[in-house]
Amino acid sequence: MSAESIAAIGAVATVIAGFGGAGLGAFIAYKTGTSLIKKQEFNRAAANFRSVFTSELRELKNIIEYDKEISEEYTIQLLTDTAIKFENAFINFRPYLNATDRTSFDNVWEKYRHPQGGDPKQMPGPFYEYFIDKSDNEAISLIIEKIEHLLSFAEIK
Repeated sequence: MSAESIAAIGAVATVIAGFGGAGLGAFIAYKTGTSLIKKQEFNRAAANFRSVFTSELRELKNIIEYDKEISEEYTIQLLTDTAIKFENAFINFRPYLNATDRTSFDNVWEKYRHPQGGDPKQMPGPFYEYFIDKSDNEAISLIIEKIEHLLSFAEIK
């Protein structure tokens, strides 16, 4: 093989390697960029999800912290009044989770809505299951626990 042939093969190999390197670099930049965008979208959706629960969660924690004399009816009314707002937050945040997390999130949501797995048609109203065989403070602590479990899916990435 002549020196010119070897030089030509070397030049072709260099061009191919250059295109391969550029292609690989473009692919890595694309994947990194889309990953960053997805992470930013998730974090924005997670912040929105968490913000929906802020005032009610703070109210429930204040009841426990200050040992307020709050009735079962007051707590149920608080949760009932916010049920649609919470459900909309659940629906809006759900698509940002991967398939595995989405299944877990759905299960946690159902446990929030029906903590004893009860049939809603058997209850006098929403959230009454929390108060079956529990003091008001125990029920409110359980509600707080369930809400915080939901919020654990919305931690910043």
